[in-house]
Amino acid sequence: MRELLRESELTGAELEAAQSPWLKLLRKQPQPACRLICFAHIGGSASVFRRWPEFVNNNADIYALQLPGREERRDEPVYSSMQAVVGELIPLVLQDSTPVVLFGHSFGSVLAFSLASRLTERGAAVAGLVVSAKTAPHLNQRKKRSELSDKQLLADIRNMGGTPESILGDPLMVKQIMRVMRGDFSILESYEESLHLTSLKCPIVAIEAEYDHLISGKGIDAWCEYTQAGFSKKIIAGGHFYINDHPQELFDVVNSLLEQV
Repeated sequence: MRELLRESELTGAELEAAQSPWLKLLRKQPQPACRLICFAHIGGSASVFRRWPEFVNNNADIYALQLPGREERRDEPVYSSMQAVVGELIPLVLQDSTPVVLFGHSFGSVLAFSLASRLTERGAAVAGLVVSAKTAPHLNQRKKRSELSDKQLLADIRNMGGTPESILGDPLMVKQIMRVMRGDFSILESYEESLHLTSLKCPIVAIEAEYDHLISGKGIDAWCEYTQAGFSKKIIAGGHFYINDHPQELFDVVNSLLEQV
């Protein structure tokens, strides 16, 4: 990872954002053209993006969302409301006028879109949105996964993939995972389309994983309804967690968007 700037080189707004537990600063550039803010999959954490500074264009600062209940925030109560999470993020992002590009994978795509929508309402410079491996919000299933029994939820986690059996076989780890996953599912289930703009003013790039058994191509295509500024879809080899197996193809997509800022 490239060396970050010293705290003395950051402005007051940048320093406050850098110290926020919500947005983890992964890289700070002297004169960034934009800020890339990343949102992980359900149950995921900021560390999913820890190596991104090595591969993402040098024109961007990089931040990653760190929700309560994981890593250094593991002892904090989890959130269960999309509106509450986005409400925490808006003032942090608005401290700086540098344009933002948002990337979300799976669950993180809906969070990223919700933030993009609210920022657009406030006149902030949202330069692009990348949504990955997620059905457009209006087509999401309304199944209440947050209310599943532990046995049912564990089966769902196994079906999604991405969590090693060595972790799922550890009772203490499973207890923590269940707490976080229930919170994340509650956040997703609390999404209300009426609270957000139906159309953004920035381009949307939607990524479909070629062998994703959880998401249909039709669901990915439907993201075109959420922007006035151009839509494109990219198909990348791999399953739902292709970001772990085919990262270079993903970085090509993200960098191509960043180059347009």
